[in-house]
Amino acid sequence: MGPGIGGLATFMFLIGIVTSILWLVIGWRAMRAHEKIADYIEVMVRRQLNQRETQSNVSTDD
Repeated sequence: MGPGIGGLATFMFLIGIVTSILWLVIGWRAMRAHEKIADYIEVMVRRQLNQRETQSNVSTDD
């Protein structure tokens, strides 16, 4: 009974490490995706602000 329990404990330890690494990779990829979305939104907001600023400058020049 002793060697079987030790083998099971080792197997479960390895499964725990693999699962932890899997979730670290998943979390890292999700973080990168959210950063890309945030960067895209920032670029879009800057473009809109520049367009509004250009439009307001054009309308005041008339």
